Amino acid sequence: MEFILLISGLLFCISFVIFIFLKSYIDNKKEKKLMTEIFMKYGVKTNAKISYFIENHTYGRYIPGKYNYYISFEYNSTKCGALTCSYVLPTNNPKSKEYLKCDEIPIIYIPAHLDYYNGLISRKEFFNYIGHKLRLGNDQWLVISAEDISFFTNLDDF
Repeated sequence: MEFILLISGLLFCISFVIFIFLKSYIDNKKEKKLMTEIFMKYGVKTNAKISYFIENHTYGRYIPGKYNYYISFEYNSTKCGALTCSYVLPTNNPKSKEYLKCDEIPIIYIPAHLDYYNGLISRKEFFNYIGHKLRLGNDQWLVISAEDISFFTNLDDF
């Protein structure tokens, strides 16, 4: 009897771990598909001026990128025309350090996200603009290094 309980407990644990991995894989595929759609429809590519650079020795939930670029660039707001935006651009791509030589880094951004980020539109207006609800926070990057497009979407190049 104890042997049967041990085996059933072990099978339950194994099936639970498999379920977690499968759910994570499916959720990541769905998120990449959604991000591909958003960047294809609304993404704008430009060069941003690098104001400051920090390389973190550790990174995680509260430090989203190994390399953080403090950038500024002009964008066409959905509400106010041309605006200058300052932003902290996180990336884990070591090749991005090559852009420090020329003081500019190519980025891709969503204009409505910058309007939301700068307080020009509400969260609801932002979601209406892109047609989807997203988790907005450190794990949702809508201003990205152009080289990182394949990490967040199904696109190899933009």
